[in-house]
Amino acid sequence: LVEYGFQYAEDFYLKDSTWYELTDLYRQIPIDMLKLRTMCKNLLTGEVEDDNYIYLLRINGYIEKRQKAPLAFAKEKVKKMILNGRKMDLLARTYSDLYKDAVKSGSFEKYPTP
Repeated sequence: LVEYGFQYAEDFYLKDSTWYELTDLYRQIPIDMLKLRTMCKNLLTGEVEDDNYIYLLRINGYIEKRQKAPLAFAKEKVKKMILNGRKMDLLARTYSDLYKDAVKSGSFEKYPTP
């Protein structure tokens, strides 16, 4: 499958241990949401076509929104949230440091607000 994917597919995902949100799949595959939900709930394998492509799906697992997410899925989300928080902190510190340096050196002008 990997060789076939590299040779013929424009894009492919063969990571059977990776979890995806249903909305992400829906955005990438031309399929009715109800049909996609049915495939997921029944852990089905399927094929969907449009004018240009054939999409092959194999659903290995499905979890409803109100259920606990698998560790692998939650871990990635938490990791992204932590990194984003660190970026925001860095930006705030950088802004604060630049402001303090400018005040110290007198290298900025204060304009009255209208």
